[in-house]
Amino acid sequence: MWLMAYGQQKGWRVEVDGVGNVLMRIKVTRGKEVEKWIILQTHMDMVDEKLAEVKHDFTKDPIEVEEENGWLKTKGETTLGADNGVGMAIALYVAEYLPHPPMGLLFTIDEETGLTGAQALKKGWLQFKQLINL
Repeated sequence: MWLMAYGQQKGWRVEVDGVGNVLMRIKVTRGKEVEKWIILQTHMDMVDEKLAEVKHDFTKDPIEVEEENGWLKTKGETTLGADNGVGMAIALYVAEYLPHPPMGLLFTIDEETGLTGAQALKKGWLQFKQLINL
Protein backbone atom coordinates (compact mmCIF):
# COMPACT_ATOMS: atom_id res chain seq x y z
CA MET A 1 0.00 0.00 0.00
CA TRP A 2 1.41 3.38 -1.03
CA LEU A 3 0.45 5.08 2.24
CA MET A 4 2.36 2.59 4.40
CA ALA A 5 5.42 2.70 2.15
CA TYR A 6 5.40 6.51 2.28
CA GLY A 7 5.36 6.54 6.09
CA GLN A 8 8.12 3.97 6.31
CA GLN A 9 10.23 5.94 3.80
CA LYS A 10 9.91 8.99 6.09
CA GLY A 11 11.12 6.93 9.06
CA TRP A 12 7.78 6.99 10.82
CA ARG A 13 6.55 4.02 12.84
CA VAL A 14 3.72 2.50 10.78
CA GLU A 15 1.18 0.07 12.25
CA VAL A 16 -1.86 -1.63 10.72
CA ASP A 17 -4.68 -3.11 12.78
CA GLY A 18 -6.79 -6.18 12.01
CA VAL A 19 -9.30 -4.37 9.77
CA GLY A 20 -6.77 -2.32 7.79
CA ASN A 21 -6.65 1.01 9.63
CA VAL A 22 -3.19 2.58 9.41
CA LEU A 23 -1.53 4.44 12.29
CA MET A 24 1.69 6.39 11.83
CA ARG A 25 3.53 7.61 14.92
CA ILE A 26 5.55 10.74 14.17
CA LYS A 27 8.41 12.02 16.32
CA VAL A 28 8.14 15.42 17.96
CA THR A 29 9.65 18.54 16.41
CA ARG A 30 12.49 19.89 18.58
CA GLY A 31 11.09 22.51 20.96
CA LYS A 32 7.60 20.96 21.07
CA GLU A 33 8.46 18.18 23.54
CA VAL A 34 6.23 19.38 26.40
CA GLU A 35 3.04 19.69 24.40
CA LYS A 36 0.32 17.03 24.46
CA TRP A 37 0.29 14.23 21.94
CA ILE A 38 -2.24 14.71 19.18
CA ILE A 39 -3.61 12.51 16.44
CA LEU A 40 -4.93 13.65 13.08
CA GLN A 41 -7.59 11.26 11.77
CA THR A 42 -8.89 10.93 8.24
CA HIS A 43 -10.32 8.13 6.14
CA MET A 44 -8.91 6.33 3.10
CA ASP A 45 -11.98 5.27 1.14
CA MET A 46 -14.02 7.18 -1.41
CA VAL A 47 -17.35 6.93 -3.12
CA ASP A 48 -16.71 5.53 -6.59
CA GLU A 49 -19.69 6.69 -8.64
CA LYS A 50 -20.07 7.35 -12.33
CA LEU A 51 -22.77 7.72 -14.92
CA ALA A 52 -23.90 4.34 -16.31
CA GLU A 53 -22.66 5.14 -19.80
CA VAL A 54 -19.15 6.08 -18.62
CA LYS A 55 -16.50 3.38 -19.13
CA HIS A 56 -14.29 3.65 -16.04
CA ASP A 57 -12.85 0.96 -13.74
CA PHE A 58 -12.05 2.53 -10.37
CA THR A 59 -9.74 -0.37 -9.46
CA LYS A 60 -7.27 0.42 -12.25
CA ASP A 61 -8.18 3.55 -14.26
CA PRO A 62 -6.79 6.91 -13.11
CA ILE A 63 -9.24 9.69 -12.35
CA GLU A 64 -8.73 12.32 -15.01
CA VAL A 65 -9.05 15.85 -13.67
CA GLU A 66 -9.59 19.12 -15.49
CA GLU A 67 -10.01 22.72 -14.39
CA GLU A 68 -13.09 24.64 -15.40
CA ASN A 69 -13.51 28.26 -14.28
CA GLY A 70 -11.22 27.71 -11.29
CA TRP A 71 -12.91 24.47 -10.19
CA LEU A 72 -11.40 20.97 -10.40
CA LYS A 73 -13.73 18.38 -11.87
CA THR A 74 -13.39 15.01 -13.49
CA LYS A 75 -13.53 14.17 -17.13
CA GLY A 76 -16.19 11.58 -17.83
CA GLU A 77 -18.54 12.35 -14.94
CA THR A 78 -16.95 10.17 -12.24
CA THR A 79 -16.49 11.10 -8.61
CA LEU A 80 -13.35 13.12 -7.96
CA GLY A 81 -12.05 11.06 -5.06
CA ALA A 82 -11.09 14.19 -3.13
CA ASP A 83 -13.60 13.56 -0.36
CA ASN A 84 -10.95 12.82 2.16
CA GLY A 85 -7.93 12.79 -0.06
CA VAL A 86 -7.71 16.39 1.09
CA GLY A 87 -7.69 15.26 4.74
CA MET A 88 -4.97 12.72 4.00
CA ALA A 89 -2.87 15.35 2.22
CA ILE A 90 -3.24 17.81 5.12
CA ALA A 91 -2.23 15.17 7.70
CA LEU A 92 0.85 14.13 5.72
CA TYR A 93 1.83 17.75 5.11
CA VAL A 94 1.57 18.70 8.81
CA ALA A 95 3.66 15.69 9.84
CA GLU A 96 6.36 16.36 7.30
CA TYR A 97 6.62 20.15 7.08
CA LEU A 98 5.14 21.88 10.16
CA PRO A 99 6.52 21.98 13.71
CA HIS A 100 4.38 19.69 15.87
CA PRO A 101 4.21 17.87 19.19
CA PRO A 102 4.48 14.08 19.21
CA MET A 103 1.69 13.07 16.90
CA GLY A 104 -0.05 10.25 15.13
CA LEU A 105 -1.76 10.04 11.79
CA LEU A 106 -4.72 7.68 11.77
CA PHE A 107 -6.15 6.60 8.42
CA THR A 108 -9.35 4.61 8.87
CA ILE A 109 -11.11 2.37 6.36
CA ASP A 110 -14.70 2.18 5.16
CA GLU A 111 -16.03 5.53 6.40
CA GLU A 112 -18.31 5.91 3.41
CA THR A 113 -20.35 2.75 3.90
CA GLY A 114 -20.43 2.12 7.62
CA LEU A 115 -17.57 3.58 9.67
CA THR A 116 -16.14 0.07 9.90
CA GLY A 117 -12.60 1.26 10.63
CA ALA A 118 -13.58 3.76 13.30
CA GLN A 119 -15.89 1.28 15.03
CA ALA A 120 -13.23 -1.46 15.00
CA LEU A 121 -10.53 0.62 16.75
CA LYS A 122 -9.16 -1.30 19.70
CA LYS A 123 -9.15 0.43 23.07
CA GLY A 124 -5.68 1.71 24.00
CA TRP A 125 -4.17 1.44 20.50
CA LEU A 126 -4.04 5.18 19.90
CA GLN A 127 -2.80 6.53 23.26
CA PHE A 128 -3.07 10.23 22.42
CA LYS A 129 -4.45 13.16 24.39
CA GLN A 130 -6.31 14.87 21.53
CA LEU A 131 -7.80 13.68 18.26
CA ILE A 132 -8.64 16.00 15.39
CA ASN A 133 -10.89 14.54 12.70
CA LEU A 134 -10.05 15.97 9.30
